[in-house]
Amino acid sequence: MQNVTISREDLTKSETSAGTLKLSSELRDLLVELKNQQDANRETFGDTYIESDYVFVFQDGKLYRPDYVTREFQKVLRKHGLPPMRLHDLRHSAASIIYDMGGDIKAVQEYLRHADIETTGNIYTRITAQRKQIYADGLSKVLTLQT
Repeated sequence: MQNVTISREDLTKSETSAGTLKLSSELRDLLVELKNQQDANRETFGDTYIESDYVFVFQDGKLYRPDYVTREFQKVLRKHGLPPMRLHDLRHSAASIIYDMGGDIKAVQEYLRHADIETTGNIYTRITAQRKQIYADGLSKVLTLQT
């Protein structure tokens, strides 16, 4: 039997955090392209290529520093004139978008793999201005003003 070392980074916060997400066809294609590029890089770098199980690495296989993605994300935001935000805020955005698309709070909870539905509802989801306008328009159809 092979011994496997699991680092703290490889663990999820809770049992509900572990899971599999469906990929869009575009993301799947991008990951396949990345895998093909890594295979080509292995050939180019030969014995100096650094092997790992990680997907996102430098061309020579070297692992990104833990803060690399965060710093690059901030550069992209600045380049496009967007306000600063944490990379984790994209998770909040995804929750709100799914909710805004009509996903109920339970569906959003399961998609995000939250153990507690209150976390999903109270922290992650926001009702957008567009959704609020739909509600207002819907109410005006149901409720009429008497003059």
